[in-house]
Amino acid sequence: MADTLDSESHTLSQTERPRRLYRWVLPGMALFLAAFPLLFWNESRALGQYRRSGEGILEVHPVRMDHIDPDMNGKLVHVCGLAITGETLRDPVFGVTANAVKLRRRVEVYQWREKTIRPIPSSEFQAAAEHPNPPAPPYAAREFTAKTVTLGAYTLSQPFIEQIDRFRPLKLDREALARLPADIRWDARRQSDGFFIGDDPEKPAVGDLRVTFQAAGPLTVTVVGRQAGNLLLPYLSDKGMISLLRVGAHSVDGVFPSAREGHAALTWGLRLGGFALMFLGLALVFAPIMRGAETGGPFIRGLAAKADPWLLAFLVAAALSFAVIAAVWFVVRPILAAVLLGAAVAFLLGVRMLPERHPG
Repeated sequence: MADTLDSESHTLSQTERPRRLYRWVLPGMALFLAAFPLLFWNESRALGQYRRSGEGILEVHPVRMDHIDPDMNGKLVHVCGLAITGETLRDPVFGVTANAVKLRRRVEVYQWREKTIRPIPSSEFQAAAEHPNPPAPPYAAREFTAKTVTLGAYTLSQPFIEQIDRFRPLKLDREALARLPADIRWDARRQSDGFFIGDDPEKPAVGDLRVTFQAAGPLTVTVVGRQAGNLLLPYLSDKGMISLLRVGAHSVDGVFPSAREGHAALTWGLRLGGFALMFLGLALVFAPIMRGAETGGPFIRGLAAKADPWLLAFLVAAALSFAVIAAVWFVVRPILAAVLLGAAVAFLLGVRMLPERHPG
């Protein structure tokens, strides 16, 4: 009888191992390996931004906004002033106009909302027939942009105009309602920055619309780019493209740190994302291996005695993430790279120094 049980246990373990391999280890390895290119690409992108900022501070030439200096042609210039346009932007559907660099239309529709942890269509509501949501609104959000924007004596090229993103509510005049097409005007009510389309704005019903408008400009901006006559273009160097526009007046020293800060959130988000991929991948790999530690060698048994798969995955993922980041930054910032490598080694030593766990 004992021989039969041993044989069944042995057969079960032989079939369970491939299942664990396909269910845990292979997906874990895929996540683990995907983390490396993500971290490397993110740090390379951040390094390029850092180099471009450093080069820009050294090479940029402050110029006056009201005077074109021919000697600055082809050079990286810094200019600050009021960005304006002579164009009047017009929304072709609602007839709203503005002398602005950009005009934005926003559309909101009143609809039923079920309290859930995720947004779902009304067809999936528990009482779908009693709470039908309207179809997509007949008007979409849109943005209109001036073709010609000037900064004193200079003209901004399209890459700089696209970076203008400081909007303010656009106040509509009393005649705005009269300029609406008849089919819209019938159900519309003018509000300070748009229109309510429905019966009663005080008691909105499902399907009613709120259309509001925002404008960007005239506004003060600081631009760093290449001067080409009176045109400001992106500056191409051997370290990449420099094309900076910041709302407000910024000095030469101030505009580049602002640019780096603008990319910081994305950089740190991708760093955390790369670490999370590596951590989850290693946890999936370690879990089945350490679960069967009794059949493994002394090294596996030693690890299993000290840490669970999650803690081990965290320590190893942290060490490898720091190592990848350090490798990218080593040439430019060796001290920072050395500190990161020291942290990586500390995490690996932490695995070795973990005390053994006692059952129960």
